[in-house]
Amino acid sequence: MNLKKNNSISVLMCVYNGDDIEHFREAINSLKIQSKFIDELIIVKNGLILDEHEETIKNIEKYINTKIIYLDKNIGLAKALNRGLNFISSMWVARFDSDDICHKDRFKIMKEKINSHGDKFDILGFYIEEFN
Repeated sequence: MNLKKNNSISVLMCVYNGDDIEHFREAINSLKIQSKFIDELIIVKNGLILDEHEETIKNIEKYINTKIIYLDKNIGLAKALNRGLNFISSMWVARFDSDDICHKDRFKIMKEKINSHGDKFDILGFYIEEFN
């Protein structure tokens, strides 16, 4: 028996010490607005990270149920994300990079699509807008 809610969303991201702190802050702050549509945030610390990254993570924990996965050393993005998948407790996983910035309705729209069509699909995709 699967106890996961059919419309639950986990956000999976990885952070490492080379991630730009300002981009990381913006990314995390963009999740705050979406907090009522996100069931959990899984952050994989891929090796040691900067104190500024740690402070940003502590800040988001006030808004979103957050699980932190600690890796002693950097094992690369793909392997780190695969480790993070083991801790997901939601039906749906949203991949999120440490420099992604959410549209203000990203997870609201995602939740609506899951509620109306989630039983028909395994994957949902959304467009991106590049910026410099």
